[in-house]
Parts: sequence; C-alpha cells; structure tokens
Amino acid sequence: MKPQFNPASKKHRKTPIAAPSSAVANPVEAKLGGADAAEVKSVVAVQSVLQMFSVEQAMLAIEKLRIAATGHHQQFVVQGRKAMLELMSQVYEQYYSAKISNEFETFMNNVRNKLKQNDFKPRESSRASSLLIRLIFSNFDDKQIHVYGRSLDAAFERETLPEDFKLFVGTEGGFEGIRDPKKPVSNNATKLAIAISVIANEPTINTMIVNDWADGEEYRIYIAVSNDDGTANLKDSKLEKEHLDATLLLVKADKERRENPPKPKKASVSEINKAVLLQFETLLKNEQAKQAQLKLQYKAAFDSGNFELGKDVETSLATSIAMAYEYEGQIADLREKSKQKSD
Repeated sequence: MKPQFNPASKKHRKTPIAAPSSAVANPVEAKLGGADAAEVKSVVAVQSVLQMFSVEQAMLAIEKLRIAATGHHQQFVVQGRKAMLELMSQVYEQYYSAKISNEFETFMNNVRNKLKQNDFKPRESSRASSLLIRLIFSNFDDKQIHVYGRSLDAAFERETLPEDFKLFVGTEGGFEGIRDPKKPVSNNATKLAIAISVIANEPTINTMIVNDWADGEEYRIYIAVSNDDGTANLKDSKLEKEHLDATLLLVKADKERRENPPKPKKASVSEINKAVLLQFETLLKNEQAKQAQLKLQYKAAFDSGNFELGKDVETSLATSIAMAYEYEGQIADLREKSKQKSD
C-alpha cells in the first residue's frame, strides 16, 4: 500500500511553516491575552500619537479647520437664513393676499382639507397661520410652526405689505424676536432711532463684518470679556428684541447723565432716571404677563403629552423669571436713589 502524503510530518516538510507576522509582532502581547493585550495595544497607540504630536502642525490644522468652519457657516447657516427669509416672504405674500380678499375662509378650508389628505387632523382652535405653515413646512415641529406662524400674524396685524416683510422681520430681531400680535406693542421707534443715532456718533473701536445679520437689523449688543492678558473676547449678548431696546435706551440715558449730571440742589430724580424707571416697570409687567402665558402653555403641553415642547416652555419660563427678578432689582435701586435724593 502506497503511503499517504502528510505535509505536517517532519519527513515531508522541507521548509518550516512561518507564523503570521501579527502573532509575533509584540513579544509582550504574545505572553498576554484578552483584555490585557488590548490594553497594551492602547498604550502603544497613545505613546505613538504623543511622539508624533507637534504644536506647530496642530495649530496649522486648527487654522485650516477655522477657515473651513467659517466657510461652512457662510454657506449653510447664513445662506440658509437668507433662503428661509426669502421663502417666508413668498408665504406671507400668499397669506396677505388671502386675508384681504373675500375668499379667506374658502382658502383656509382648502388648506384644512389638504392637511387631512396628508393624515393630519387640524384642531378647531388652531390659528390659520399655523395651519398654513404646517402644510408648507411638513417637517417643522410644533415650536417652529408657532414661531413662523406668529410672524405672519404679527406682520399682518401691523399692516406690513408683502414687499416690506423682510424689513419687518429684521427690525423685530428675526423670527424668534417677533412678539405675539395680540400683546400690546409699545411705540418706541422714535426713541430708539435717536438712541442709535447718538451711539453711532461715538468713537469707533473696531469694524466687523456683519453678513450674517438679518435684513433691516440695525444693531446688536456685544459684551467684551477680559482675558487678563491685555486682550478681551467679544461675546454676542443674544438678547431678545425688547431687551436689546431697553439696554440701548439705558446706554443712551447713562451717557446723558454722565455728560449732564444733575445739579446737587435737585431733590427729585432726574428725568432720565424717571424714563429708565418707567422702562423697567414696563418690562417687568411684560415679563409677568409672559410668565402667565408660558404657564398655560406649559400645562397644555404636558396635558397633551408633548413633553419636548413642555421642556422648551419650561426653559423660557425660567429665563423670564430671571429677567423679572433682574428688573425688580433695578427698579428697587432706582427708587432707593430717588428716595435718598429727596431726603
């Protein structure tokens, strides 16, 4: 009988079979197994990265990322805002035309029917503007529908023509800054225009690019934070429109007080401080009214099971309470100063 070939036998193996390179790549790993071997690999990898790290190369990479981030912001964020404003301008044109016509109810019945065809059942209490936004922007959540629907109502209530819609949104501080049209709107346009003119004539510290500002946006308020090394970083305050206006009027009033200090003989508070006190009292009342509305929205959100909206409302309520607390402190300080001068 002819013997069978066995490659594993010493007789037939002419050359030794080499082990895979990874099996003997690291003698320490060869003696370890499982988690210990993995930990060794991790330590070796970290040591390799540390050996290759260069501050100079890292800063060059960071600069490239900074340039890329700026380009992405311009391409996606800024252009996205402009595109949304343009689209909403066209939506308002249709909404405005329907509102001033005799066919508005027929128009809205068609909108409701279209929503039903898309498996959405409109509520009887829903605003017409919200239904229209929901139909057009099917991917919007409830908060976005409220914000953009509110812009249509506010623009119409304030007799804004379609061609002026972009300017209206800009002067209100963007879509998020537009207040509910059912709430009273104070007419501070003249005072604000004067304040902007006064501050614009102050010495310029620096000039910056503002291509991400909304159309018609006249000013923003930034805060310079010291770095304790002779430099400071500028931070956008991101205040709501009404708080921006109040701060602007306060800056103007403070400038006038410094340039024209009240005479020592005066016993009553200056007219400037009276105006500031009245402004803070108005803001406090607005915040209190806003809190009452937010509490109702908070309850409605959680009763309906919309917990995400409820959390957003809860955050807005906490912010409103903090602002009201700040206004109360400012009012108390102004009244105390007035009392001391009277005494």
